[in-house]
Amino acid sequence: MKKLSLLSLFFVALFAITSCKKEENNANPDNSSGGQLTVEKKQRSIFIDFTATWCGPCGQWGIPNFKQGLQNGGDKVVGFAVHAAPPQTSELVAYFNKPNNDTLFVAPLLNDLLANVNGLTLTGWPTLWLNNIKVSNNQTTIANEINSKSAQEPAAGVALKVTRTSNGFTVETGTKFFKADNGEYFHTVLVTEDDIINRQNLSNPGSAANYNNSFEHDHITRGPAINSTDKTRPSTFGDGPIATGAVTEGKYVGKTYTFTSTNFTNVPAGINVWTWNPAKSHVVVILWKKNANGKYDFVNIAQSSI
Repeated sequence: MKKLSLLSLFFVALFAITSCKKEENNANPDNSSGGQLTVEKKQRSIFIDFTATWCGPCGQWGIPNFKQGLQNGGDKVVGFAVHAAPPQTSELVAYFNKPNNDTLFVAPLLNDLLANVNGLTLTGWPTLWLNNIKVSNNQTTIANEINSKSAQEPAAGVALKVTRTSNGFTVETGTKFFKADNGEYFHTVLVTEDDIINRQNLSNPGSAANYNNSFEHDHITRGPAINSTDKTRPSTFGDGPIATGAVTEGKYVGKTYTFTSTNFTNVPAGINVWTWNPAKSHVVVILWKKNANGKYDFVNIAQSSI
């Protein structure tokens, strides 16, 4: 009888230890030691403001409507501003220094988006692009599009976890497919910054420039895509697909990217010098699918503070 009791106690203890281990793993699904991030089954909208500091209508209605749309949309939408590149370079254009080269280069973000994203066209400054339509200063249209997109069941979702380092950060991403599919999927990973005080033209078209020198700029794309290891010409869509071929329902793909802050040199006069401020920055991760025509279709988006 005593032997049976001891044997029973052994199996009870073994069961308890096994149960505790399972609970421990489930309690922290977002750990950085190989665990999966929790990917919400939530469809968000992508909102891009193509803008420039020299553009009067951008300051008049473009930027205000972009900010208002994001504020009203809440967690249903993620947005970022892309400033004009040459030949009419904006003072808040995204840029980078090539390794071992002291010349400042404009990031290829604008050209990459225009050349490769399905349905995206730039008709002037400003252009407010929401999902796959152009919107202007009509908040009702903006809200309706965001709500309509949010009501859709997502094909896939993306999550991220940002960890600061001494001079930058690492970002872990998790992409989960909610439907079986076949194709190539890509990431864009951007750093955006808020509360940048820089002048902005507020004038009517055709009139003399009227700059507000204390204008607050938010959601500004500050550098090239950090998911590209090519530092001579960082690709907006990364160095290759994160998933290719058949993807099963429930498939999860984890990736890690790193960012190191840079002391930029030889910044031309009139260009805002980027001194990275992690307290006012965000990481944006966009998930795309390449279609049969070689263009990228928007799938989903997420962001996190740093």
